[in-house]
Amino acid sequence: MATSTPIVSASSSVLAPASHSYLQSFRTRIDQERWQLRQHFYQDWAEQTTDAQQAKAVTLSLLTGDRSLINRDTKDLYQLAGISHLLAISGTHILFLAIMLAGGVVLIFNRLCPLVYRYVPRWQVRWWVMIGAAFIYALFTGFDVPAARTAWMLLAIGVVRLTLLPISTMRVLLALAVLMAWQDPYVLWQAGYWLSFIAVALLLKYDDTSYKYAQSTVASHRTKAGNALVKRVWALSKRMFTLQFWLFITLLPITLLLFGKASLWGLVINLFAIGLFGWVIVPLNLLAGLCYLLSPVIANSIWALVIAIVAGLHEWITGLTSMPVLAKAWLYTPINMAILLMVLLSILPWLLPRGLVSRWLALPPLTLLIMTVYANQQSLMTIPTLYILPTGDRYVSAVLLQYPIVNDENASKNNNSQSLATGQTKKNVSWLFLADHRPTTTRTVPSHLTADKLSMSLEQQLGSLSVNKLEGIVVQSARVGLTATLTTDHKRTVSNAAPSELLPMTVAQLNQRLPVSQYWQAGRSDRWPKMQQAYQTGNHSKSLSTSAISAQRCEQGKLWQLATGGLSIEAMTGWSKIGDANVWDCTVAIDTHLPMRVLIYKAADPMRSLSATAQTLTPSVQSSPHHTQASSSRVVLNADTHQRVWQMWSLLCVAEKTDKETRFDDVIWLGHSASDITADVLRQQRINKIMTYDEKALEVALALNTTVSSK
Repeated sequence: MATSTPIVSASSSVLAPASHSYLQSFRTRIDQERWQLRQHFYQDWAEQTTDAQQAKAVTLSLLTGDRSLINRDTKDLYQLAGISHLLAISGTHILFLAIMLAGGVVLIFNRLCPLVYRYVPRWQVRWWVMIGAAFIYALFTGFDVPAARTAWMLLAIGVVRLTLLPISTMRVLLALAVLMAWQDPYVLWQAGYWLSFIAVALLLKYDDTSYKYAQSTVASHRTKAGNALVKRVWALSKRMFTLQFWLFITLLPITLLLFGKASLWGLVINLFAIGLFGWVIVPLNLLAGLCYLLSPVIANSIWALVIAIVAGLHEWITGLTSMPVLAKAWLYTPINMAILLMVLLSILPWLLPRGLVSRWLALPPLTLLIMTVYANQQSLMTIPTLYILPTGDRYVSAVLLQYPIVNDENASKNNNSQSLATGQTKKNVSWLFLADHRPTTTRTVPSHLTADKLSMSLEQQLGSLSVNKLEGIVVQSARVGLTATLTTDHKRTVSNAAPSELLPMTVAQLNQRLPVSQYWQAGRSDRWPKMQQAYQTGNHSKSLSTSAISAQRCEQGKLWQLATGGLSIEAMTGWSKIGDANVWDCTVAIDTHLPMRVLIYKAADPMRSLSATAQTLTPSVQSSPHHTQASSSRVVLNADTHQRVWQMWSLLCVAEKTDKETRFDDVIWLGHSASDITADVLRQQRINKIMTYDEKALEVALALNTTVSSK
């Protein structure tokens, strides 16, 4: 007994690691095959044009799910066309591969060993082959949600048929969704999970309600002579358009809820792209992948054809989406219960059995939905507003100014808000202010924010606020990377500074997506033209706004004013002629004839964005201003990263006291809680409200008599 126990435990301890080692080695082998295939596509990469590279990258993505070689412009192109879902490994890819392999195995058994069917039915042979191919290919592509859903669905449906259980496919899909969420709750935060299962459920529902009708239509066409083929093609095309329209409308709410935007191009381009990908590109790509295991030469020939088709598709989509009349294809709107109710009423006639209610009843709620979306977009342009936009970095700030222009200038000066609400607004002026508030004298956590992420996030936020062009972009923080020659003191902590090209490169990318009239850059910008040219050359951008933009220095005294006089933007600090980068940061003052609200952008519903928390200074610490305009206000956007900025201002600018500094009913200071501004400067500027980007109290203001309130 004393010797048998360790022998059993030792044998069991050997078997478990052996089994685990076998699975691990199998997964490692799959990863090695993926890497070798990627290296095969990466051959002679630098010698090819950008268009050829991206066609290859998309082909590789369709085969293995590896998107690392796809650049930002190609992703934006697929997003604009509404076909980003085609870049992912979906159930179509796995089903095509499984059907191809199952058909090949059955063909071999039919020719060489038909006796197998005495013991195993033919459908079970296909089923087992399809299951094996589906799971292996799903592992090969990373076992994402769509691939995993397809593999498990094949297994579950086969089990239901094998056991003859009276369970519908819809119930199998629902049970699988619950089991996947139970096994990994974090999958609920993945957009692919919801889109995958909802899309399949909608397809099943559509097929159940329209299959009999389509079959009867096709049968009636067969009985007729003459143009029977034309009628069959017309019926099939009509059914495809109806299906695409069905999917677009039903998936629109969940798409807007998950991504905040939807491409209207998807309704048109998907009609052609889905068939091209599903019946040409994907089958040829999978066939080339199978041939690669036997003959790489044949595989390369097939891949050359696929790459040529993908490159032609890219060129066609680029030309189509760059048409001036049809360039703006994004739909931005907040999702609330009212919109969801209107969408539900619109699709209800299609959810009910055919013939129960007339489907023309969907037109009233659909019309109301369009009017609501349009009203939501227009309602964002009626009140002067500063939106504090999220950036993903507590030290990097983005502020959007929206100022409406009304027909009657006197109405704007008299604060006639009713005129704004009644539709006198012609357009609005929008300015974007970017700043990096990392102090240069203390150590902070390095930023992981990139220009790609920041520009993409800002573009989506601007679109949701109905901003399709910018009057100007102001980068309030000086960038050492833009300076050809720089002489600074050794006390500046360069290692703690954010990447010097983050905000300028964000401007360059936004300029390719939105029309921008002016660009103000704090400090010196000697290298900006070369940096912008290098960016445009490296990205080969094909967007509409491909014109270069020059950088103007944002320095003390620089002024921009609206023609009506209702809005002015002036630089309060910034002395780029001094050879000390610590005094280059550009604080901006925004003066308006209308009271301005400061809101924290809310992605789910921009119209219900919350007011920023304010520290209100009591009258005991302020001088009584002499108002010349009852409704005028000023907002100071602070961007200092060193105490020398306000020391320089106190030395040079405090004596310049004119009416413009004492005429404001409201003076709001908006900056970072890590600012080096002093209490004396706050008094001299007659600040009565203090707000911070990180929602923390400004320490220097705590010494004053302040109360916390909400603007």
